[in-house]
Amino acid sequence: MDDDRDLLARLRAVDPAGDLEPASTETVSRMLEDVMKQPTDVAEKTADPRTADPKTAATKGAAATKGAGADDATPKAPETKPGATPLWRRVRWAPVLAGAAAAAMVVIAGIGVMNQRTTTTEQPPAAAPEVTSTSIGAPAQVPARCVPPSPEVLAGVQLAVDATVTDVSGTEVTLTVNEWFAGTPTDEVVLTAPAPSLAELVGAPDLQVGQRYLLAANDGQLVVCGFSGPFDSDRSTLYTAAFGG
Repeated sequence: MDDDRDLLARLRAVDPAGDLEPASTETVSRMLEDVMKQPTDVAEKTADPRTADPKTAATKGAAATKGAGADDATPKAPETKPGATPLWRRVRWAPVLAGAAAAAMVVIAGIGVMNQRTTTTEQPPAAAPEVTSTSIGAPAQVPARCVPPSPEVLAGVQLAVDATVTDVSGTEVTLTVNEWFAGTPTDEVVLTAPAPSLAELVGAPDLQVGQRYLLAANDGQLVVCGFSGPFDSDRSTLYTAAFGG
């Protein structure tokens, strides 16, 4: 591990571009493209003059002297413009630049994914639908004599429902509506329970949780005398005759 760090420190010390500002993504991409366009035999044709074999250079110089005049006997190094990077150095650093460009692309892609995750906002949960309700009061007046239930009279009521009791809290009874026969439909009906004494006098229903009822009302008050009560075959026939089925 220490050898790897020492080698990395040496490479950074001899890096000719170590003091330069980090290149932009466009510059790295352009340099990578230039390197990839270089002929594959450039390294063979252009040798590093500092590492060339003196014997090989002398042999090549002698051969050149025989084929040329006395003035051309001394080999000439390739001309390099002032301030330009020698070709052998560009070729030497080509793999490094290619690796740097690939690493830069990976970093840019990672940043893009992180930004996409950061900007994604969670949608708030949908609000629960509002439950609508209709209120029905207990009968305010007890009729002196009950009129026998008939489809003709029942068909004239303002509200008629088939509903099931879901909660009883004191005198307040909540029913979930199964079917509306008359009136403006709502999700539930909240009924003020009639006094127990009215059950014998006018047939007011004794409302119990889980039980199903057929109920009628006029002017916001429960209609008794057999028009409202537990769901049974006789009352079901009466409501079917009054409202159809």
